[in-house]
Amino acid sequence: MAGLSLVATVLWYSVQLTAERDRALAEAQKSARIAAFLTSIFEVADPYLTNGDTLTAGTILKRGAEKMALELGDQPETKASLLSTMAAVYLNLGLPAQAQPLIDSALVFYQSGREPDTEMARAWMVKGDLHLLTGEYPASREAYQRAQQTYVQLDEAYRLKALEALACVGRTLAKERRDEAAEAVFREVISGESRLLPEDDPQRSEALENLGRVLRHSGRYGEARRVFQQVYDIRKSHFGEQHISVANVLHEMGMLYQRRRSLDSAGVSFRASLEIAEKVYGEDHPEVATSLQVLADLRKDQERYQEAEALIRRALDIRLKRLGSQHPLIATTRDFMARILRRQGRLEEALNLHLEALALKKEVWGERHTSTANTLNNLGRVYSDLGDEAAAARYYRQAWEIYVENLGPQYPDAATALHNLARALMKQGRYAEAEPLMRQSAVYQAQLMGAGHRRATNELGYLADCQIALGNLAAADSTLQLKLSLHQPGEGSEGDPEAYRETRERLQELARRRGLPAEGKP
Repeated sequence: MAGLSLVATVLWYSVQLTAERDRALAEAQKSARIAAFLTSIFEVADPYLTNGDTLTAGTILKRGAEKMALELGDQPETKASLLSTMAAVYLNLGLPAQAQPLIDSALVFYQSGREPDTEMARAWMVKGDLHLLTGEYPASREAYQRAQQTYVQLDEAYRLKALEALACVGRTLAKERRDEAAEAVFREVISGESRLLPEDDPQRSEALENLGRVLRHSGRYGEARRVFQQVYDIRKSHFGEQHISVANVLHEMGMLYQRRRSLDSAGVSFRASLEIAEKVYGEDHPEVATSLQVLADLRKDQERYQEAEALIRRALDIRLKRLGSQHPLIATTRDFMARILRRQGRLEEALNLHLEALALKKEVWGERHTSTANTLNNLGRVYSDLGDEAAAARYYRQAWEIYVENLGPQYPDAATALHNLARALMKQGRYAEAEPLMRQSAVYQAQLMGAGHRRATNELGYLADCQIALGNLAAADSTLQLKLSLHQPGEGSEGDPEAYRETRERLQELARRRGLPAEGKP
């Protein structure tokens, strides 16, 4: 019996080794086929074979897709892997419309009853990246979850990959401003990595950096500062002070200082990040343009508009040179430059830049994308500054409807667009239309910022303005009484003495109009 057991064991291991050898051989053969195919694709970029024509990356990819359809019909596995790769390249070029049919075709193959493997997981990750780029966050989250589940079904060697996919789920939640859910996911990733990696492993710093961003968005600045410092220390000790990953965390720390209005400290962090990026990439790299834009944003906040304009113009020049005029980042950069010009009162220039950005975003993203809504909202602000509140209201309404459609009414940008729309209607004297919108806005701001936050209580003041204009003086009194109570000093709170005084004076004036005692009560 012992002999039979030994033979069975040897046979089992022989089968396993044969399977492993066959899998390795199949992978090697697939890699060779992919390498040969890619070589044939990029031969079309050789000027000696194309009569000296210079081809863009998009043209090369397009010809590659056509060649693949003709030559790889009997090699579906190789074809699916290449489709995923080419889709990822299209996404890096800012061309989601071209990427989508490729990754969808790859996933048709991977979902046709195949056993889970790494290529299937990679395809789901590309699908998640696609939807994240186009602002379709629920679909993005679902794709990343499918990738995570696929990695989990593989052996222990892919546990870190599964955690990376889970981190992408967290980033999608953060994009949706679901900070509590995102924080829980990132803490789960950190916990999982702690069981697989040493405490100071630089790979762990990615999840920590994600956590720091969520803490910053949540207003927990002290916690965020400690997390970013931990990330900085890990990366500096492993890579040195001049590594690009150190520049990335300096960028995040600068964003934190800017949110806290510590603008000088933010400038130090942003400048240090920019200097590292220039040393690593050279002065005309797209990553340098990103550093230039955040520094320009800071200079705008500091009202150093000429510096801000010079920085953003340099960023635009880099992106035009390296990415081409049709890349979505060109629209983003023009939007940002327009905001700087608007601050300087150069409204016609700002208007033209926003309109250029809008046209490009509609072409790349479509008319119902949240990035398109950002530009519509910006256009509303310019028209408001120009005194055309009717046009401003039209743009604000379009932006608000797109945000609600994609992200829901309580998304911060949706709440801002709703406020802008209500104010534009008020400025036109359209108080009956503005009043219910301002009431909604007051509710959303209280939910987002807290009932006592100045932004939320300001909405109550505007709501009272609408009610007074409509002759609803009793309702206005109730609204202002609520505003007064939120500003009143109480146990553990200093309140807002200036806002409390102003609101009290408004209540007294309202009481006089109603023929009531000065305290506003019968």
